[in-house]
Amino acid sequence: MQISGSQVVENGSPFHTSPELFQAHKKTELSSAERARISENFVELYQKGLSLADISRQTGKAKNTIRGALLRSGIELRINRSLPVAKAVRHSVKTNIRPYYGFCYFQGQVVPDPREYENLLLIHRLWKSGTNPNRIADTLNAKRIPARSAPTWNRNSIVNIINRFEEKLIVIKGAKYELR
Repeated sequence: MQISGSQVVENGSPFHTSPELFQAHKKTELSSAERARISENFVELYQKGLSLADISRQTGKAKNTIRGALLRSGIELRINRSLPVAKAVRHSVKTNIRPYYGFCYFQGQVVPDPREYENLLLIHRLWKSGTNPNRIADTLNAKRIPARSAPTWNRNSIVNIINRFEEKLIVIKGAKYELR
């Protein structure tokens, strides 16, 4: 190996290096009190219902680091598998499936989605006034209201939402809709 300036020639092929590569890195150690405080933060967020991925996004720490800290703190981890929709809706903490249209997760809890909730109210008003699902879908498409996971609204997605009202999965409490 021959070193000349910022090039290292190895086996006859030059490649560039930077001087930072040859400098020693400093490793910062945390005190046990700081590690305990960080672990307490992980435990608090996890007990609020946030997933390991959510905590990782908020804190910038790896999921395995968070998992290890939770296990060392004696926290039993939740099962990471999907529940059937009927069971998942009954849980108030975050699961692997999305909540029904008009609702979303916020800090691990199911709350009205600010982007979809007004549309849910419109669908309910149109349905209560006797409008059929095809006409409701046409109205939403004419107003350019985006569907959650399709390019346009269709009859089946409206029927699914109406069925949730009929089966009392979405109930009216006061002036707000809530998942049951």
